Amino acid sequence: MRRLFRRTPPIFLFSLTLFALLAAPSLRADVIDCQIEPIAHFASPTPAFFAAAVKGDLPALEAALAEGISPDAPVPLPLSPENAALFTPRSRGGLLLNDPGATALMLATAAGQNEVMERLIAAKANREPRTRSGIRPLDIAAERQDTAAMQLILGVTPESDAARMSIVVDLTTQKATLSKDGQTVLVTKVSSGKKEKPTPPGKYVVTQKYPDWRSTLYHNASMPFFMRLSCSTVGLHAGVIPGYPASHGCVRLPKAVAQKLYEIVPKGTLVEIR
Repeated sequence: MRRLFRRTPPIFLFSLTLFALLAAPSLRADVIDCQIEPIAHFASPTPAFFAAAVKGDLPALEAALAEGISPDAPVPLPLSPENAALFTPRSRGGLLLNDPGATALMLATAAGQNEVMERLIAAKANREPRTRSGIRPLDIAAERQDTAAMQLILGVTPESDAARMSIVVDLTTQKATLSKDGQTVLVTKVSSGKKEKPTPPGKYVVTQKYPDWRSTLYHNASMPFFMRLSCSTVGLHAGVIPGYPASHGCVRLPKAVAQKLYEIVPKGTLVEIR
């Protein structure tokens, strides 16, 4: 028998194996049903596509997408003078002008074109692309303090818990209130930033959550259940509550409350500090 297989031509053995596979009903179905997914091919991006993203020209954007231009097509550098003039040099939008890897979603975010952002996201644009230097659409929206844009990027919908919840921090009374659907769910004492490191008032979005964060600014201090606000150095976390402002800018919460909020408050939730 060994001699028989040693002398049998390889092509005969291959044919015999293929016949056995096709003859077996259970295996034949697998072979017949096996299909190779087609590789997506996109049309080359045009200057009009990126100009539409910056200017908020939805018809032009729709036409470009209909032509098969990828919503994630990289922005060609240098940016045209016309589009470059729409950005201030000090903003992240200005950095995009010389930063490879930018996309139309980044340009629309930097230009404050939220309707364009919504359309690009609906076209399956990547919400988390990074330029070579690490800039993301979320960073751009946070720098602009555009809460609606941050929520778009984080995937918040009207039906989601992030849209139904909100947190208000009152610096005067040193209290925070969690509401859902307009109804108060929880009220807690807090400790905000002391006089030399005050907590900045404003409207924020919970953009990141870390169960065991440590400060990168203040001696590696432990900041359990940290919820970062608008990609900044300020956030909500567990800490000592002495009854007066005592933090370096963050909003401290009682540990049990911080853990509860961490568990039930999703990214994308609005936080107002006033």
